[in-house]
Amino acid sequence: MASDGSDHGRYPIVHLLALSLAGLAGNYFNIPLFPNLEVLFGSTFSMLALQLLGLWSGVAVALTAGSYTLLLWQHPYALLILVLETLVVGWLVLRRQMGMLLADTVFWLTLGMPLAYLCYHHGMHFPSPEATLVFMKLALNGLANVLLARLLFTAYAIGTRRISVSFRDIIYELLASFVLFPSLIVLVLSGRADFRASAATIQETLRRDAHRVSLNLDHWLKVRKETLSHLARLAATLPPEEMQARLDQARLSDYSFQRIGLLNREAVTTAYSPVSDPFGQSNLGKSFADRPFLPQLRQRKEPMLSELVRGTIDSSTPRVLILAPVLVQGEYAGHLAGVLNLDRAHQILDQALDSPQIRYTLLDRHGMVIVSNRGDQEVMSRFERGPGNLTPLGNQLAWWVPKVPGTVPAWQRWKRSAYTVEIPVGSFSEWRLILEQPLLPSLSELLARYAGKFALILAIFLAALVLAELLSRLFHSRFLELTRLTADLPARLAEGQQISWPDRPVLEVRQLMGNFQQVTASLTAQIQQTRALNETLEQRVSERTAELSELNRDFVNFLENTSDFVYYKDRDSRYRFCSQAVAVSTGHARWRDLVGKHDSELFPAELARIYLDEEAQIFRDGVSLFNKINPTCDPQGKRRWISTNKWPVFDAAGQIVGIFGISRDITERIEIEESLRLAQQSLNQVPDPIMWADPCGRIVDCNAGACQMLGYDQYELLDSTIFEIDQSTTRENWPLLFSELRTLRNRHYESSYCTRDGRSIPVDVQLAYISFGDKEFLCGVARDLSDRKAMEEERLRLERQALHVQKLESLGVLSGGIAHDFNNLLQVVLGNLDLGLMALPEDARVRRNLEQAVIATVRASELSGMMLAYSGKGVLSVKRLDLSELIRENGPMLTAVVSRGITFTSALAPDLPPVQADATQVLQVVLNLVRNASEAIGSGGGTITLGTGSQEFDRESLAASRIEEKLPAGPYVWIEVRDNGCGMDEATQYRSFDPFFTTKFTGRGLGMSAALGIMRAHKGAIMLESTPGVGTAMRLLFPIAPQPYPVRRESTGNKDPLTESADRRPLTALVVDDEEMVRTLSESMLQAFGFLTLSASDGEAALEIFRRERQRIDLVLLDQNMPTMDGLSVFKELRQLSPEVKVLLASGYSQKEVAARFQGLDLNGFIQKPFNVRHLRDEIQRVLWREVTG
Repeated sequence: MASDGSDHGRYPIVHLLALSLAGLAGNYFNIPLFPNLEVLFGSTFSMLALQLLGLWSGVAVALTAGSYTLLLWQHPYALLILVLETLVVGWLVLRRQMGMLLADTVFWLTLGMPLAYLCYHHGMHFPSPEATLVFMKLALNGLANVLLARLLFTAYAIGTRRISVSFRDIIYELLASFVLFPSLIVLVLSGRADFRASAATIQETLRRDAHRVSLNLDHWLKVRKETLSHLARLAATLPPEEMQARLDQARLSDYSFQRIGLLNREAVTTAYSPVSDPFGQSNLGKSFADRPFLPQLRQRKEPMLSELVRGTIDSSTPRVLILAPVLVQGEYAGHLAGVLNLDRAHQILDQALDSPQIRYTLLDRHGMVIVSNRGDQEVMSRFERGPGNLTPLGNQLAWWVPKVPGTVPAWQRWKRSAYTVEIPVGSFSEWRLILEQPLLPSLSELLARYAGKFALILAIFLAALVLAELLSRLFHSRFLELTRLTADLPARLAEGQQISWPDRPVLEVRQLMGNFQQVTASLTAQIQQTRALNETLEQRVSERTAELSELNRDFVNFLENTSDFVYYKDRDSRYRFCSQAVAVSTGHARWRDLVGKHDSELFPAELARIYLDEEAQIFRDGVSLFNKINPTCDPQGKRRWISTNKWPVFDAAGQIVGIFGISRDITERIEIEESLRLAQQSLNQVPDPIMWADPCGRIVDCNAGACQMLGYDQYELLDSTIFEIDQSTTRENWPLLFSELRTLRNRHYESSYCTRDGRSIPVDVQLAYISFGDKEFLCGVARDLSDRKAMEEERLRLERQALHVQKLESLGVLSGGIAHDFNNLLQVVLGNLDLGLMALPEDARVRRNLEQAVIATVRASELSGMMLAYSGKGVLSVKRLDLSELIRENGPMLTAVVSRGITFTSALAPDLPPVQADATQVLQVVLNLVRNASEAIGSGGGTITLGTGSQEFDRESLAASRIEEKLPAGPYVWIEVRDNGCGMDEATQYRSFDPFFTTKFTGRGLGMSAALGIMRAHKGAIMLESTPGVGTAMRLLFPIAPQPYPVRRESTGNKDPLTESADRRPLTALVVDDEEMVRTLSESMLQAFGFLTLSASDGEAALEIFRRERQRIDLVLLDQNMPTMDGLSVFKELRQLSPEVKVLLASGYSQKEVAARFQGLDLNGFIQKPFNVRHLRDEIQRVLWREVTG
């Protein structure tokens, strides 16, 4: 049945090998119904080979596929039946022309099933139900495989369209498959489910029996153990003579004991029941010290079961014993031994089992059989099942499948398999009980039931085959009728015969008949029309000839009048016709003059070679040429450009016979395009952005400068509107702007362009109106104003900064002057209070009032110090500081200023570089910042974080400092106070450091001003960051202190003013101050120290007195600020008059400012106003190096 001309006909060996392997795979990948009863698919491919390659190929595939059953089932009968099936079915199909499915059905009914029954029942000794099940399964399996092979063959035939198949066969096979396949699927699934259910039932029954047997056996042994344990407790207190009667009583009352003996520590019997053996010899005094269980009994000291041992008293029969130790004060003193009656154990096990099919075996701890109902196991022999596989199933269950010899079918393995359960027995699991439930009884019942199901399905299938045959014949008869009616239909219609179309009740058949009726009517009309056309053919030929002549005249007219170069060339590239324009371009009067000419005869060699290469490619590849721009020349030799289209012309055989071409002169277009490219390139070289927009605001063109500025690609800009770029234009005002520029023609304005990344660029725009034909545009040329705007903003910033600096400097000068004058007044008050307190006795009532006045004066001096700090002229006590350590030491004080409910945290960096700073003033600034942060948070709760650190700062970062002086880039140590309070807006931040500016109801507005002055004095910086509603961060920057270097002090020799004799002359001091009250107070203080005083109200008077009294003046107390001649000028004159004179400078300004003015002049000392008596005395002692009394 191999098909003609198919691929498998050309490569039979390859397809035979493929089908053989597929057959092996079909048998290997089987579907098990029951153990070793599988549904195979190998015969499917042998039947396919039978249909595609022939009978003997099918037999070869059957042999190959069936060989696997030898391994699977260990017998040759399945292989024999498969090969015989292929031979018989092939002979019936090929010789008797019988359908394959029907042939296979005949085989199984007449030969296959009887042969299978004989092979399995008589040849393999299967019971009749099992043999019936097997041949039913083989028959259904074979029929299903044949049906599957037919369906695959039909699908192959329809898919490849190389093999014809009968519609009747398709219907027949589909109807059969609708019955057989679902039935087999349901049968396989239910069979597997029933087998699993049967196995589960067996397992549950075995588990339940095992539990019951275990309980009964444990109870029997427990009662015996309790009896011996009771006797053992009595033996610990009673002599052996009294125990003898109790042993007899226990043995006689319990059929389960054959013997009971009491043995001492050496395992010698001291009491025994019965007393004598059957031979009349006494059982007392016998030694059982060789028993293997004695060491375990001595160690455990609890009742236990012994292993199987041989008897020594009356016979050597196997014995098992229950042992109970005799304990005296917890020590082993002997034991009771009871020999169990094994017949009683048999009775207990037999009674506990429901099914007589269950086999039991009781083993000791060495695996020796104690009792068993298995015929192949003997007492006191080792328990052996034989070769096989034991598969654990959980819950102490296992499945035992024995191995069988190679000649025995694998089916026997499952018949001999059993489910087993193993249970420990005894307190110490000395024994094991094994129960086994064979699978055969349940499996035989299940197989018998399914043999009936197979028979039912086979009967249903045979009935379905009969029904399918009838239905397929009925359906096919309609097609046979239609075939008969349409046979030789055109010839019958041409002869004028009438076709009688029957009316059928089937809708599809009726529709098919109607379609054929329409086809018949159409064919009849066409035949009549053809006859009429043949009658008028000569008239139509004449008419077509006239039409062709008219078309030819029109074509010649076209060739002579078209401006395009139209031409046709033959295979040799010679002109067969062309337009008049071709003739004119080559200097000829008529186009007919060019017929038969070659391009090499009409054009220069270079141009002719270009044209010929193009045409050679067309002839070679058969491809067309479109819009190819080529050079050419006119009769005067001037270069011109043409756009050419050429395509091949084919004859009826598909061969290229010529080339048809049309060319057009595009010289003017090329020149215009070059001009446009030049203009576009020029515009792209302009750096300023240029854009054109239409009346709707769409950008229609732009130059490269616009793309570069805005960050767009050109195609992106051309897909945008001007409203997205120019922020001053909107969709609403654009028409008004267009209307305005139609009149004004151009306009100039400033705007902002929005870039692709969202930046806004200020631009100067020159807008112009352009009209081109019926189109109009606005062209905008923009210039970037970013640099100019930045310069203007920088200029305004510098102006504002200069104005702010002038304001601060003016306020600083004012506050410094006020502080200086205030300090002079405070000096008078404080000094007089000090002198008054010195003169008062300790118990004077007014003394307390004066002390309070002193305290108030000191506080006033602190206020003056704040004013000096603001001016940057405050007093600094500078030393090397670790800012983290400073804040850590003063943590409690900082925490104290934080309001309740606010979380105060610190993040202090370790190992900070040291700074040169005044600890008191730094702490004052930090306190102010923490207090301000607390007040900014308020009572709502929040967080204040105080941190320190060090890092490198560049000039750009330092430019944000609130101090006007520019700091150099470099490393700085910082303190930061950060809060999450209310924050500040820009206006508040700008004024936050102004003096007397505060946002608090009771504030003075000097805290931040003082902080600014203190940081200015420390050459540091203040950074402020604040966002309304988010919080504020204040950062203080301190320059890192330089490395210290050793200080070199000059030697004073052996002279020590403090050790000079006290009987030298009194010291004399010259007081120089323009304030009379200060001058008088200073004299009083010095006189209190024992000085003689001279005074002068200005510098000139002081120099005059010094010249006169130079010899006796020891000290000059000099004021800094005086009219006419200030302290610096006086000091220089004094040094010229006497380089050794000691000068102590007193001033209301800070030591820092004074040190700057007196730098390098060797000033002996400085004292800050206001000062008290003690401070003045200490400073004089330091300057004069001698003790001052007072």
